[in-house]
Amino acid sequence: MKPLRRILPLILAISLIFGNLAVVPAAEDEGVTIYLIRHGKTLFNTLSKVQGFIDSPLTDVGIAGAQDTGMGLSDVKFDAAFSSDRGRAAETASIILSLNAKTGDIPLTQLMDLREINYGKYEGDPNMALWGGVAKQLGAADMNELYTHPLKEIMDTAASLDETGAMETFDESMSRILRGLEIVATSRDSGNVLCVAHGNVIGNIVSALGGSLAGEVPNASVTILKYKDGKYELGKVADESENEAGKAKREANGGTPVYPEGKAQSTEAPQAGDGKVTLYVVRHGRTTLNEAGRMQGIADAPLTEAGVMGAINTGLGLKDVKFDGIYSSDLGRTIETINLLLSVNSATDASVSRTQLKDFREYNFGIYEGDPQESVYPILFKAGGVSSLEDMVEKGVSIFDLYDAVSKDPETLVESASSFRERVSAGFKRVTAEMSSKGTEATALVVIHGLVMGALLEELGVAMTAEIPNAAVVKVIYENGEFSIDADNIIDLSYNTEGAKLNPLKSEAPGVLDGLSPKTITVNGKPVVAYEKDGLYASVRDLSEAVGASVSWDNASQSAIVVYHGKRLALKANTNQYYVGETIHFIDGALSTVNASGEQKDRSFAPADLILGALGIKHQIFGDAIELE
Repeated sequence: MKPLRRILPLILAISLIFGNLAVVPAAEDEGVTIYLIRHGKTLFNTLSKVQGFIDSPLTDVGIAGAQDTGMGLSDVKFDAAFSSDRGRAAETASIILSLNAKTGDIPLTQLMDLREINYGKYEGDPNMALWGGVAKQLGAADMNELYTHPLKEIMDTAASLDETGAMETFDESMSRILRGLEIVATSRDSGNVLCVAHGNVIGNIVSALGGSLAGEVPNASVTILKYKDGKYELGKVADESENEAGKAKREANGGTPVYPEGKAQSTEAPQAGDGKVTLYVVRHGRTTLNEAGRMQGIADAPLTEAGVMGAINTGLGLKDVKFDGIYSSDLGRTIETINLLLSVNSATDASVSRTQLKDFREYNFGIYEGDPQESVYPILFKAGGVSSLEDMVEKGVSIFDLYDAVSKDPETLVESASSFRERVSAGFKRVTAEMSSKGTEATALVVIHGLVMGALLEELGVAMTAEIPNAAVVKVIYENGEFSIDADNIIDLSYNTEGAKLNPLKSEAPGVLDGLSPKTITVNGKPVVAYEKDGLYASVRDLSEAVGASVSWDNASQSAIVVYHGKRLALKANTNQYYVGETIHFIDGALSTVNASGEQKDRSFAPADLILGALGIKHQIFGDAIELE
């Protein structure tokens, strides 16, 4: 957000809180070099809307900017690649890697800790709806005067205006940002690492390292950090020279990107085979924008806790289905749903490739993306000549007709219904062509969006008269060039309801350790407080520090988060649920994390074996002593 990105000075206390950020000279050609890049320009950047945890795709200008920076960095060999898990960052990183002549096919690791600030209820609002309120609260006459206030004061004031409590405070955001940076920095001992993040993330890191910025971090600009022996050194900041060099290459190539040999983008359509294809088409889990009743088309948002559980339930209902292909849109909510579905699937091989298709993006609502539905629906109804959703169904008017009517005004930037239908159809043709060529019979998982599913049903002769529920399944058969569907069971919720019966989630109230006597064990020769309860529950903080891992408490997710040599473990308090990276797990027969009560209510304890095993730390237990191998 422009106002916040121009607020660059950080209070000196950050250096005291995060002492490992001290700036020291680094030996040349040693350690890790991090290329920290801001994502390309997005729709919400263009519309001046608040864009933190929620997301919007790169515009044509944003794609070109990412391409130019990619061409400018074409001769830098990247040994690892990271981005935040927001689509605008991941797409930028993918574009940069696709134009790199020295880097082979390396995976892109997406980290939620590198997300932009969570602006809570203001996500999707006009920028001034948030920052104007902050200025008024702090008695600033205008935005320029607001910029003179300390960043912590501004961020904490903004958070106080969100009565839902969803907006991050200054300390909460900085804690996770620096945690994410640690994962990137410790992922390797040496080499070059690509990391694509966000303006405030980069600005805060630069300030924490003692650097400064003259203005907001430009889209697709490059900031360089050196990391060695636990210390960071700041190089150039928000530099656009690589972007300018890439522009020069584009101009010399007649205005088109210069792809290295073997990396040119193919537009050749796959050839269909004769095999039968079964498609399990699933709508993504419920998101924060769904929950807030806001327009969510090509804009994106993370799943809510209910959305996570909904996806898990459907995944458990499908756990014995072996998928030969996995497809989704390239928007984060479908990718997050895919990860959850496959986390509990016992039949699908981990080597099955996952394909993300832009053709499967939700309807593009243009300038209305992120706006409250209650303010947009009257505009749709008026344009389509109906008075309500019920009136629309009664008159036989399609929801696509309403959006199409609004799209006639080019200033709305709303997608036409014909364009939407054409790309959805093209997406399914690609899926069925690829899958039908795999053999006599193949099965694919396709996770998409409500209106995309509606367009598919419409093509099959089924009118969409109500919203398709999150995590619902539509089972489609493709054979001999034709699609078919079970007319008696079109939108199937049975996978979700049956899966819910199998859901292993277990939780208890804090304080389950009350009445038990703590004892001191040793881990690697260091004292660790522990309890005996269904095994050895060790203090997460003590154990992490004993093995050289960092640990922090994430208030938003109510989780203890441990980072060790680039690995991230998140233990959700007082449940049997935990994450290793982006993959969800459930521990059998016990809780994975329990919290103390009273004055130590935020102190977490977890099975020592679980923590060490999840972090890949080999160890042996000898009574009350744990020795690392």
